[in-house]
Amino acid sequence: MLTKMSISKQSRIRWFRVSSIAMAALALAMPGWAQDAGGKVELHGFGGWAYAQTDGNGYLIGSEQGNYDNLALALNVNAMVSEKLTIVGQFELEQRAGYSKEEQSLEFAFAEWKFTDALRLRMGRVKHPFGLYGEIFNVGTLRPFYMLPQSIYGPERYTGNSVDGLSFTGGHTLKNNWGLSYDVYGGRISGKLRIIGAGSEPADLQMGMSESSFVFEEVVGGRVIIQPPIDGLSFGASAYRGVGQSAVGTGSTEKALLGHAEYLSGPALLRAEWGTIYGNPINRIEGFYVEGAYMVWKGLQFALRFDGWDGHVKDKELWATIAPWILKIQDSNDLGVGVNYWFNPGFVVKLNFHSVRGNRFAMPTNTDVLDAVPVTGEIERDTKMIVFGAQFSF
Repeated sequence: MLTKMSISKQSRIRWFRVSSIAMAALALAMPGWAQDAGGKVELHGFGGWAYAQTDGNGYLIGSEQGNYDNLALALNVNAMVSEKLTIVGQFELEQRAGYSKEEQSLEFAFAEWKFTDALRLRMGRVKHPFGLYGEIFNVGTLRPFYMLPQSIYGPERYTGNSVDGLSFTGGHTLKNNWGLSYDVYGGRISGKLRIIGAGSEPADLQMGMSESSFVFEEVVGGRVIIQPPIDGLSFGASAYRGVGQSAVGTGSTEKALLGHAEYLSGPALLRAEWGTIYGNPINRIEGFYVEGAYMVWKGLQFALRFDGWDGHVKDKELWATIAPWILKIQDSNDLGVGVNYWFNPGFVVKLNFHSVRGNRFAMPTNTDVLDAVPVTGEIERDTKMIVFGAQFSF
């Protein structure tokens, strides 16, 4: 007899398959309709695969044994119904080590009404306009490393993949060739949250972590990006506030602030972001990263990134009494080095090496070691990981 859980899982799988088939059918059927309506339909997709191995601790998609189960594919349909109305939908299927074994998700589903170039209204499940990567979370061909910087875009409550609600977005070129773009949004955001797995049931552990989720409701936020009259340079800030509805910080009003800068010119790329989350009764979080890349010859690219995270526990004396090991995982940094080869802008092969210090995202996967952590307080602090894979888009 099937359990309720297996029935639920099968229902989700069937739903995703039906949705994917319907979306593919829509993409095939709509060009003629769109032509009659005077609009057009664009079909895009992206994905990737990677092998990852560490020298001990589990870190992101890597383990000591090595993981091949890192695969993702997304399909995006953008239908311009008229000059004013555009409909956007995006589905993703992923099998990723260290997270849920298999996951299907409806990333976006929204309608956009264009009043002018300076004012567009979006309603539905819209993109989360937060920082440099918030709207392109999983598009690997738009970044130099296989994985996103975890300090800001990891499972840490900074940003979700989408906003269930509405947003206003637009842009304008100012005098002297200065440019300005903005986003204002409201609704609900949600995403993944990973908590150290010590004391958790083995079946619930993913890479030594318990995987949970966060939800912020009554969210109000915005982003501003300024483009000075220097080719390739932009900088700006993002912020939001919302009421927590997850196990961590339920009922508390948390606020996120983020500053970001980017320079893209010819073969050179440079990005940097710094952010903080505060209002949680347990701790305040800070994160930052700096990454750069340079195309040295044809498609050969070298990349370098430093990614740092710090959690400031508010009541250290309390935690030192009830769980002193918690204080040992309140900082982490990751030095990444990458060698990539771009066959073209839509297909890249990446070889990345990460040297990690700290345990916010890197933990033992051996349950005996984890169970001993609250008693001994001993955790392996250093982790090395190598990632080899490809990412593609069209």
